[in-house]
Amino acid sequence: MWLQPPESELGVAVPVREVLASDAGVVIALIDCVAYSTGFMFTIALRTKDEIDAREMGFGPPFAGGERRHMGMEFGIQFADGSTAASGGTLSPELIARLRRHAEGHETLSSDGPILAPRSGGGGGKRWDFQYWVWPLPPEGKLTITCEWRSRGMVLASHDLDGAAIRRAGAASTSFWKDA
Repeated sequence: MWLQPPESELGVAVPVREVLASDAGVVIALIDCVAYSTGFMFTIALRTKDEIDAREMGFGPPFAGGERRHMGMEFGIQFADGSTAASGGTLSPELIARLRRHAEGHETLSSDGPILAPRSGGGGGKRWDFQYWVWPLPPEGKLTITCEWRSRGMVLASHDLDGAAIRRAGAASTSFWKDA
């Protein structure tokens, strides 16, 4: 499926634990990666020296005055073939329609994507974790993960992963059921 991992798979872990960006009081790290037959999930860990209000990340009600500044962390990916996706991006209506037709079995998808979709997240105080789903599996070559938190003064930072290792792990992920 294009917006979530297959329900009939546990996935295969890809070892990764890398700091993506940091300053004197914040560390943003990539701490987990699990590949499935159709894509992969990764977890971003945010650790802070002092407690942080969720609004500083762009969550919850706005600060006094009612204005919501662009505050959130932004994540992105770039496949070896140059295709990209970002956490703040939106899907075009045409792509959404094609993905629906594909999910219903009416259309085959070729090179559309990648898609980077937030899956879950939470925390509080000094510790926050966020999961993202990426569809499809990356091609062979370098996979770049980027992060930026402009309101915190953290400029665009990137880290390269081995797309082939994620692809191999995805190929090893199997369904629990023969008919799935």
